Amino acid sequence: MCKRNMAMILLVVLFAFSIIILSPAQRAIAKTYKFSITLSELSPWYGGAKMFADLVKARTDGKIKIDIYPNQQLSGGNLVKGLQMLQTGAIDMAFNSSIHFSLVDPRFIVVSMPWIMPSYEAVDRVLDGPVGKELMNCCRDNKIEPLGLAGDGFRQITNNVREITKPSDLNGLRMRIPGLKMYISTFKHLGANASAMNFAELYGALQRGAMDGQENPISTIVSAKLHEVQKYCSLWNYSYHVIILGVNKKLWDTFDKKTQKILRETAKEVCFYERMLARKMDSELVQTMIKKGVKVTTLTPEQIEAFIPLIQPVYKEFAPIIGTELLDKFRSVGNQ
Repeated sequence: MCKRNMAMILLVVLFAFSIIILSPAQRAIAKTYKFSITLSELSPWYGGAKMFADLVKARTDGKIKIDIYPNQQLSGGNLVKGLQMLQTGAIDMAFNSSIHFSLVDPRFIVVSMPWIMPSYEAVDRVLDGPVGKELMNCCRDNKIEPLGLAGDGFRQITNNVREITKPSDLNGLRMRIPGLKMYISTFKHLGANASAMNFAELYGALQRGAMDGQENPISTIVSAKLHEVQKYCSLWNYSYHVIILGVNKKLWDTFDKKTQKILRETAKEVCFYERMLARKMDSELVQTMIKKGVKVTTLTPEQIEAFIPLIQPVYKEFAPIIGTELLDKFRSVGNQ
């Protein structure tokens, strides 16, 4: 009995000693972290976040566990607050829209400019190249360590009044636009009556007829069931919705080099996967919309070209806000 007691005491002492000699970074890593996303479990955001959580857990031998919180649960649905919570460390990790980053740093507007990346090939060329790295560097200036650039697909337009195939079709339409001045300016130059509205209020506004239409990626339109209260959808790829996988900078600095490498390499895989998943889901979800009675129209390159002259004043207006050099780099690479 005495020998068993001594053995138990020795094990306890050794365990306690092992905890004491662990570095602060090592102790911090053996815990659960909060990962926030804006959309639901049905979205590519969740698919990407789930893959990241699973791979990180496996690759760190279970030392890092990640809990995913969809629908901006941690910020009570407030998208800007969610980004601020990531900056302060109340949220550990997140997928955040570049639109939300734009509200705290205007340089992020660049990636949302109308038709700056007119195709998926252009998107991949920009996000995976040197100009994509410049965008990620902007995150570090905002207390966030960027791990990768994913995407929710191109933003498309829906409404209840008429099919949109040319600029004049937008004249007078009451359009809900995200609270980004660049988007509002874009739609006003295209002839729409554009105004911002909380996303949570959008379904009801469309259903009541308080708004005629809106614009969002297809996955957002369907996951929020907006297609249930819209008659027309035009696929015109006017703005690609970039989402950024980021970690609170102070937390990032506590991880050792090995862990940082695991997180960064995993994020690169996940962001590419999420982009591909969003593209696959888009084609499937368009069929879902059609089955629900939405008339979906894909604009030709010639039809899209008619919109381009009307949005040139937007580029002139926002060049000094974004920075002419950064804007020119994106335009050059995106339109190669």
